[in-house]
Amino acid sequence: MKSAAQIRRERDTDQLKQKNHQRIIRSAYALFCRKGIEQTSFQEVADSAAIGVATVYRYFTNKGELAVHAAILNRQKGLQSEIDRAFGSDAGGWQICSVLLYHVTIFLKTPEYFRFQEDFDSFISRLPEKPDAMAVYNETMGKQNRQLVEMIHNGIKDSTFRTDRDLGQYYSMAAVAISSYAQKLINRKYMISREEVWKPEDQLKMLIDTLLSDMMTEKGRREYQSHVD
Repeated sequence: MKSAAQIRRERDTDQLKQKNHQRIIRSAYALFCRKGIEQTSFQEVADSAAIGVATVYRYFTNKGELAVHAAILNRQKGLQSEIDRAFGSDAGGWQICSVLLYHVTIFLKTPEYFRFQEDFDSFISRLPEKPDAMAVYNETMGKQNRQLVEMIHNGIKDSTFRTDRDLGQYYSMAAVAISSYAQKLINRKYMISREEVWKPEDQLKMLIDTLLSDMMTEKGRREYQSHVD
């Protein structure tokens, strides 16, 4: 039977491991956002986390595993909080509207979300073997997708959204289009020279408005306009 002291030591060890694990992920994420995944070394991650490089390898055997955990953190820092908030509301069709419009908030406050996601998708696609941690990432994305599908159905129930198309597929296409355009705006600052009229965030919202309008019934468009006016 373990003594109370042994139990405390094991608990403290587990807590330290968890802290180190999270510290490495946060440090790697910041470096990946600033330098890119390919350009960041484990030594730089270790230096940023103020731990030895051997400790980094103890938790993550390769950069692919570390990048996947950074991608999960990116999702949590980005859309997931708004998806959880909207999912817990009874706003019907406005649930999906608020999630798509939240891309503008991310664009203004944490543009690294879009930069990292593009870099991560490119990095993962080039790996000959997918990291084991992709199972956790896919589980995270699966939960997110189930929430989104239910919110779309809520919008259909209250007649906000149309019933004559596969809105699940349409939403996926819309989310990719929004993220891609946001990344272009970040890279090029703005797409239209009249910046005083067409600010980057206005351009992004215009795209979201157009995509949402195409998903909506006439009733949905009227209610959406009353929300955003």
